[in-house]
Amino acid sequence: MPTVTDVKTCTVTACAYNNDGCTAEAVTITDHGCATFISLDARGGLPTAGAHVGACQRANCKFNEDLMCTASAITVGESTADCLSFEAR
Repeated sequence: MPTVTDVKTCTVTACAYNNDGCTAEAVTITDHGCATFISLDARGGLPTAGAHVGACQRANCKFNEDLMCTASAITVGESTADCLSFEAR
């Protein structure tokens, strides 16, 4: 069974799940970055940062295997919540 990939760092402060890191239980990565990103005035998520990659839809990433991320950890950043750990196949 594959292991889950941690979200090591997220610097997208406009995201409602970013409270000194990603507090979502899991994130989905799409061709355009983190699909879990949501810009709201409220804050949400778990009490502490510890998110994992639940699904990865970037088929052209070398870490994508069976729509799961196989990287040891990922970094999400920039204003558009990009997966900065992406590496093309």
